[in-house]
Amino acid sequence: MLVFLYTWRHGASAAAWLVGAAAALPVAQVSSVHLYTMLLVLYLILRRGGFRCPMRPAMLWLLAGSLLVALTATYGEYVTNGGLAIQLTVMAVTSILLVWAATPHHLRLAASGFIACASASAVAALGQAIGVVPEELFQLEGAEMHRPSGFHPEPDWLGLYCAAAIVLLFVYPFRNRVRVPLILLNVFGVAFASARAAILGLLVVLTLAALAWVGGNRGQKRSNLRLKLPVAALVASVTAFAFLQPVAMELLLERIGGAINPMERDHAVEVRFYQVDGLVAMGEDAPWYGFGLSSAGRVSGYGDIVYSGDVTGSTASNWLLGLWVDAQALAIPLILVLVYLSMLGRKEYGGRGLLALILVNSLFSNALFFPITWFAIALALTRVPRPSALSTRRKARPRPLLNEERRQMIRRQVEARQAAPQSSRTPAPQ
Repeated sequence: MLVFLYTWRHGASAAAWLVGAAAALPVAQVSSVHLYTMLLVLYLILRRGGFRCPMRPAMLWLLAGSLLVALTATYGEYVTNGGLAIQLTVMAVTSILLVWAATPHHLRLAASGFIACASASAVAALGQAIGVVPEELFQLEGAEMHRPSGFHPEPDWLGLYCAAAIVLLFVYPFRNRVRVPLILLNVFGVAFASARAAILGLLVVLTLAALAWVGGNRGQKRSNLRLKLPVAALVASVTAFAFLQPVAMELLLERIGGAINPMERDHAVEVRFYQVDGLVAMGEDAPWYGFGLSSAGRVSGYGDIVYSGDVTGSTASNWLLGLWVDAQALAIPLILVLVYLSMLGRKEYGGRGLLALILVNSLFSNALFFPITWFAIALALTRVPRPSALSTRRKARPRPLLNEERRQMIRRQVEARQAAPQSSRTPAPQ
């Protein structure tokens, strides 16, 4: 396959699409190495071109912050998984290399691959909801079987990846006949999963986008018209889900109410509060340099701190508190650069909304060490191509000349040749 892609003219484009698709499959690993990382290295090999952009300050801060956090795994007393430092470093380096090497066309292909894989997972979730696809085929043992999960082991991950596909469908210039049905499909995926964290993140992103539009995008009539139909499709899909799936909608509203109303909290919400209390308590005992990367995994699902012995966990459910426990002050540069890229970065960079969605979701279901986060970081450091630059419409062919016009054109050419000076004419061959 490697030889075929290397010799194929469109090998780099195919590898870019596969990189995006692998970013939507967090469980796709070979010997504990994410398929996303391997395909990204393959893309860099097939790219065979120079770097597109110089090193930006945000890239330096991202790399320095990641290395500082990874360094804590070398001395931490309660480190549970030293390989997490290698994973963090590799993902940070490969994301920066993707920003350097990828063209706008390849980034759009990567976004297309991600959307295609997330949409396929949403289709599987629809099959699980109507009983065509068995839920036990993909879900973890002991997961909530009354909620579809698509290709993912947990329903919450289905909601995150479908919500990420919705954000990318709005950010990148796809045609509406492709964008509208995919928005409808992924909204159903988020709703069937009843993923509260993903819905909260999606609402935050939509609110930020609306504020940005009100603040400075009123004059861009063309782009606003281009987004009217997708926005209408988003609203219509939510309304259609409420009417077509009243039972699933009731479950979704019940789960949202259990998170908002303190008097009606469900078991999952109570467990999250226990975990937060445990992380806060462990963070108060940590030195200024932290306990070491993966130490936050010693906080159990019910908030108990296991200081001695081996534990299976290596990450916290809350990315912010997890980094605070692991690295304390050494985690501040990485936290700041992630917040900057998601909230305060340049508006023409496409990954801002996607990264904001992931960071909000990761306050409840941590995806910091998943490929989707570092794929979003790479997109947040690259400019979104304009629709005109990626237009696939055929150029209008010139109108064929009529006979009279052709005669006049030939006559003008002959007259111009005859009127040219003798010295400028090319001598006839002997």
